[in-house]
Amino acid sequence: MEDWIERYDFVHITPKKEVNVGDWSIGNLNIKEKIIEGNKKFFVNSKPLVCYHFHGLLLYLNRRGKIKSYPVTVHHKGIYDVYIGKLQKMYEKINRIDPSLNFRFAPKPGILRLIKQMTFKKFEKIFK
Repeated sequence: MEDWIERYDFVHITPKKEVNVGDWSIGNLNIKEKIIEGNKKFFVNSKPLVCYHFHGLLLYLNRRGKIKSYPVTVHHKGIYDVYIGKLQKMYEKINRIDPSLNFRFAPKPGILRLIKQMTFKKFEKIFK
């Protein structure tokens, strides 16, 4: 991807901060949540968020069939909650149509993994 701009005439880099936000840039942006017509919307420096790159997101199913994320992969709880909520609805619809369909969820994390991840998140905030 590093050389796509030179290789392809149709590839461009946008200067717009609200396009392709991801874990690499979210810490430097002013993200606000607003409820508009009953839906949660996100704004980057007062402009609507266009797309978010869920880089490295790990999802698993809990015992009740709810989609959960590994805590260390969540970089903005509000954005991730909306996304995972929509994934949950689609998962349930698909499961009603074909319960035999195999989804590739990550294994449920053990307690030690969760403790390590929570500790990592705390240190990450301290050193930013």
